Amino acid sequence: MPLSCVDERKAAGGYPLTAEERQQGEDVHWALHDPDVLANYTGQFVVPVDRRIVAHGEDVEAVLEEAARVTGRDPDRLPICGIDDPLLDLPH
Repeated sequence: MPLSCVDERKAAGGYPLTAEERQQGEDVHWALHDPDVLANYTGQFVVPVDRRIVAHGEDVEAVLEEAARVTGRDPDRLPICGIDDPLLDLPH
């Protein structure tokens, strides 16, 4: 019988995702695929929380500091992702 995702994580020494971790994963996925985010924050780091960008910029430390200030959360517990410029991925 195949293992469920939770069973696979336990077998690998992992654990089930918490509700917070699931939400962070959904927020990052949203940020990396939302047309408005991609258009407005290309080339920047963003911190998505509850499907909104709470901080952004080119300096990852400054972005995390701002996001921590705005949300009141520990910067080590905030999701952060880079919004790539698709034109930079073209072969030269």
